[in-house]
Amino acid sequence: MIDIIYALISILIIWLIFDILYYNNKEWFTRRGFNLHYGFILVYRRESHIKGSTHYRRFSYLNIVFFVLALITFYSAMISSIFAKIGLIEGGARVQLLIPGINITGEQIIYFIVAVAIAAFIHEFLHAYTAVSHNLKVKSLGFTILFVVPIAFTEVDEEEFSKAPLKARITTLAAGPASNYMLALLAMFLVMITISSYGIVVLEVLPGSLAEKHGIRPGDILLKINGEPLTRELLAKYLAKDNETVFTVEVWSQNSVRNVTIHKPRNVSRLGIAFSNKPNDLLINILGIRGALIVSYMIIWLYIVNLGLAIINAAPIFISDGGKVLYEIFKNKNIGHIINTLSLAILILAVTL
Repeated sequence: MIDIIYALISILIIWLIFDILYYNNKEWFTRRGFNLHYGFILVYRRESHIKGSTHYRRFSYLNIVFFVLALITFYSAMISSIFAKIGLIEGGARVQLLIPGINITGEQIIYFIVAVAIAAFIHEFLHAYTAVSHNLKVKSLGFTILFVVPIAFTEVDEEEFSKAPLKARITTLAAGPASNYMLALLAMFLVMITISSYGIVVLEVLPGSLAEKHGIRPGDILLKINGEPLTRELLAKYLAKDNETVFTVEVWSQNSVRNVTIHKPRNVSRLGIAFSNKPNDLLINILGIRGALIVSYMIIWLYIVNLGLAIINAAPIFISDGGKVLYEIFKNKNIGHIINTLSLAILILAVTL
């Protein structure tokens, strides 16, 4: 909680300094496309000079394929989450709303914001690049910083867009979610090759905990437990035993390996550590444990954010790209209204149940 308060105070101080600079040099900022609203909403807008490509236009229709995959992922994840939460199935996806400061804390907020900025920029750039490749005019590109959250946008000429062929309109709308879905697939592949299948990195040790009593320190890597590769599930299995338990953990620390024999009392079910999955050995050897963790966190957040943006924007929810695609396809707007309403209801149930 203290970290959150410090972070908020720091952000407010930064905004206060920027506000002073902006209002004392307002003309300079506005000439360069910056406008400040309400003291903490910064908008940057510039005329687009993006040039399209006829070669890309031929392949741009693949955007529709990835858009459909994102749409299928949305419905399967949401329905699976609803069924799991009401007890109709075991396991399944469990949808959770991510809120900085609530369930994203500490330095993870930084990785989250950077991932959102990258995902939003690529999303809007692909909208613009696809549009101009189909000979549609893009008026401007820009971004908004809402307190700490970056949001990008593309302004396409609405008159030209409405007169364009249906395939061009749908391909342009599908480009954003498709780009995020492709980035999510790439990030998922990188997670698979950069995160080890076993081992955990100790980030924090709670005072008076079982870990502290047995000499486990932040930065230690727990590799094996009783000779077996250590995973979250295996560690939890040992800690969940009701009786007194003795087990040996192989610990890597400062380029040396030691064995720690842990005596777990009957009434203790936690080791008392905050931890993360171990990056692979190659990454650790090149970047060190801290650098390897930063890279792995960034890749994981790029996966989470891009997948989230892809499926939410592909879903037909009125103002989303998917909602706009639906209205382009069906001339009868009532059909679009019904599907959009049902999709929104599914999303709300998946998040709130």
